[in-house]
Formats: sequence, C-alpha cells, structure tokens
Amino acid sequence: MFLNITSKEADDDQIDVLIDPYGMNVDVQNVPDKGNEANGLVENDEMYDAAVIMKKELESYGLRVEITKDSKDQVIETYGEDGRLSKGYKKQAKYYLFLRFNANPSSEANGMEIWHSSYSSATLARNMMYYMEKDKVVKAGSLYYTNPSWPGIVTTSLTQGRLDNETIYDLNLQLRESGGRATLAGRYSQTSAEANKSFKDANGMQGVELDFAYITNEEDAANWKKNKEKIVKSCAKAFALSINVLEG
Repeated sequence: MFLNITSKEADDDQIDVLIDPYGMNVDVQNVPDKGNEANGLVENDEMYDAAVIMKKELESYGLRVEITKDSKDQVIETYGEDGRLSKGYKKQAKYYLFLRFNANPSSEANGMEIWHSSYSSATLARNMMYYMEKDKVVKAGSLYYTNPSWPGIVTTSLTQGRLDNETIYDLNLQLRESGGRATLAGRYSQTSAEANKSFKDANGMQGVELDFAYITNEEDAANWKKNKEKIVKSCAKAFALSINVLEG
C-alpha cells in the first residue's frame, strides 16, 4: 500500500466561527436597538469592538472567522437570507458566538454568564467559563444558573411554538435560529418559517451567548473599561482551548 500525501488550501467559502455582536438589531422593533446603556457604556459600541478584538485573536490561532456586521453602525436583522445568521450558514460555520452585555436593577446582579441552547450540551459553556475564571479577568455570575455547581452557566428558557402550540423551542432566537435542524431553526413562528426556511434542514452552528458583564453594576462596568482587551482575548483563548485548537 502506498500513501499519496497532498496539501490543500482552506476553502475560502468556509469559515469556522461566526461572531455576532449585539446592536442595531431590528428583529423586534423598527428602530435600531443599541442595546443596554449604563455607566458610560453602550452595548452596541462595546460589543462591536469586542468582536473585532476576538476575530483577530481567534485568527491568530488559525481559525477562519467572520463578524455578522461590517461596521459598528450597520443595521441588520437576525432573520432572513440577508440577515446575520445567513453568513454563517452560507459559509458552513461550525460555531456561533453571540456577544452581549447584561443589565439588571438589582445590585446583586454581576459577573459573566454563558448561555447555551436547551438542545445542546453545556460542556462548551462550562469549559469556557472555567478557563476565563482561571485567567482571573471575570467572575461567574451568581444570579442566574441552571445548575448550582455551574455558576454563570445558563440553559435558555423554553417556549411553545407559535405555529403548532405544541413543539418546545428555545426562546432565545439567536441560539434557536443558528443551530439549524438541531435546534429546530425555521419552525418557531410564521416569520421564522418564511425568513429562515433554508435553515430548517441545514447543518447548524453550535452557539453560545457570551454575556460579559452587567453594565448596570459599577464594579462590572469599571472592570470592562479597564480590562476589555484582556477579557476578550481571554474569552477567545478559552474558546480555542475548549474546542481543542489549543492545548491547555
């Protein structure tokens, strides 16, 4: 038996990771939503900056990465063939990272949370939180969690589908619609069925929502302002470690 070893360039039409920074969404209202604003921080602006930092860091590990928005102020829906998620589907992305801030009037609300679909394992989220806490740049949130042993790790809430009132779906539309057939994308509502019909039977992306901080908490906001780049780079490294691109 003889082995013929050849090299092949990566397909330019494929990516590994789709990063989706929250902001300027028009999914639930006609006016572009800049997200949460508190303590001198605007979610839209900060998350786009974070996406740019994260893209560069992940690319340094050899991953192929794209951001859903071309600029901080671009207005674009999540739904549809020209929406945010379609870029990931068209380029066969394997992972979807949804970047967010949190807000809550309670002084007890603080720390980072990582959300995952009810149709996916918590392993990726748990590993990422472990590595980020190990870097000592964030602490896991203590307000919301699915399992007391995993602070800051949250499974998305569930809801009945609007079309059949029977099937149970993730309420989080980004994690639901990014996962293809595995998370029942393109089925939840009439809008979902019409706009995302091509996602229905597609291979989806494994997604997590990364809520870096409660910007309504002064300590969280101050930590983000001082250590934004460190936090985002730590998150990128944690992701790369969690998917075995890097060795811990």
